[in-house]
Amino acid sequence: MGVKTDARFTQAGLRLFSALVLSVCATVVLTLPTPALPTELPALVVSTRVDDALLTRDLGRAHAAPDDADTRALRQLVEDAGRREGHALADGIDVEEEQRRALALRRRITRAHGTRAIARLRSKSVVAFTSRFDPTRAVGRDELGVVGGFRKALVSWNAIVDDRLVAPSLVVRVLYAARWNVICRLPPTSGFGRQELRTYHGWFGLHAEHAPVQRRLDALQSYRMNGDEFDRSTALVATATLLVRSNDFMTASRLFAAASESNPGPRLRNFAHAAAIRAE
Repeated sequence: MGVKTDARFTQAGLRLFSALVLSVCATVVLTLPTPALPTELPALVVSTRVDDALLTRDLGRAHAAPDDADTRALRQLVEDAGRREGHALADGIDVEEEQRRALALRRRITRAHGTRAIARLRSKSVVAFTSRFDPTRAVGRDELGVVGGFRKALVSWNAIVDDRLVAPSLVVRVLYAARWNVICRLPPTSGFGRQELRTYHGWFGLHAEHAPVQRRLDALQSYRMNGDEFDRSTALVATATLLVRSNDFMTASRLFAAASESNPGPRLRNFAHAAAIRAE
């Protein structure tokens, strides 16, 4: 025998029921694996606290930088290189002589002022650059010694886009410090602490789209080593994305899957699934 009821859905009840059904359907759709591959790499995240701390440190170092004939000669060497960069002059330069000169100056400065002197001079140069650099315009004649061809380098590294500085100030200072090191015949990251290494390698790996892929992959490895857990996951995703661009789908799938272990959710699993499909 059937059971009769006078129960009826009111209009408000129907709306509530429909909303509930839509919510459940949306949840099911979002959790289903949807094969897709990323088109962009994650962005480098820079802490304003770290930025402020390193700027304060550079200002303090610059204030304590020595000033004598040798330090002024080293500054002149850097400015001469900047003018050559700005005018694209490379011919006629005795590279070996420049290297010997830079090495001799650094040795005399270190003997006279201690092992911290080079870091202080580098910071002094970074501070001088920061106070004179305007990313929105071409480098003027009076600024060539300080800026040189660095603005063009920032454009090629995607730090300046459409005459607008898109890189955090810490990135710009770290890249300029690396340039100073190279001019003074030091490794680019000589004297860098962990945060500077993280910033330097992170920007190249995540943002320098015109750099060779292998250089970016190497940079991401260093970024991963100098970062925290979030950076390590970011490096995995970025490395996998670059490998997708290089058609190494199987390795990319494994890296996406590894990154998904610390980042629950469908996005990275979908990337891993899509890469695995492409690898077949």
